[in-house]
Amino acid sequence: MNVGDITVNATIVVQMLNFWIAYLLLRTLLFKPVYRAIMTQEKTEKGLREAITVAQGSINQSKQEQRTLWQKCHAYFEKNRPRTQMGYTTVSKIPPIEAPIISTAQRTRLAEEAYKEIIKQLEIGSG
Repeated sequence: MNVGDITVNATIVVQMLNFWIAYLLLRTLLFKPVYRAIMTQEKTEKGLREAITVAQGSINQSKQEQRTLWQKCHAYFEKNRPRTQMGYTTVSKIPPIEAPIISTAQRTRLAEEAYKEIIKQLEIGSG
């Protein structure tokens, strides 16, 4: 039988049959299990996303409760803070610290005395 330029014979029929058998085998053995695995993975990911959303909501709620508690504590402190007659005073300038100036020889002598004292204490402690 001829259809245009193509001759339909047993070879084409056998190839069509082989194609359908291969298609059915691939669909049964490959496509369905892979599709099921993909759907299972997507379902798991969706569940994890929902769990993350719930956890984030819980964290945000805890943070809001913490802020509210902090504001209450701050208000309580402000209300019950002891008041002084004078009010608050501030220091405009911190006075400089006066430290004696020692020479290099004095520093060396003090370091040697400290070293000897430490060695002496260690010998007493381990003896």
